[in-house]
Amino acid sequence: MAAIPFGDGVATYLGASFIYTEKVGGVQRLKRFDISSRAKILQVEELITTMKTTRQVTNAIIEKNKSVEFVKDENGKVVVLTLVHRPEKLPVESDYRVLPLVELEIHNWTPEECPLCKAGSKALKPKENWVVFKT
Repeated sequence: MAAIPFGDGVATYLGASFIYTEKVGGVQRLKRFDISSRAKILQVEELITTMKTTRQVTNAIIEKNKSVEFVKDENGKVVVLTLVHRPEKLPVESDYRVLPLVELEIHNWTPEECPLCKAGSKALKPKENWVVFKT
């Protein structure tokens, strides 16, 4: 849901309509909107790490209306705008053309490989532990 203000701002700037997907049972779905068969889609995300959600969003839109057209680059790749692209390794080979504001390699470790875990630090998910992070 964090991409909604960003996506809405991009749509407003372009003079375009704005829709969004929602996570239902762990998968992105298009619940609240219908899409015209003549719609041209520019996908906008706030953060891309693994491309999993990006693919789910694309699939949710296609599932709703197979005749929509996504904005594509000169090589036929679907264009996705994002604020932050943080894959584990760059460059990323993909069937998407990611246009980020910021792009950084961010390494993810398993708990067994993590140097902080090995040093005794406890792994916490921010959304589930706000109180811990406030102190």
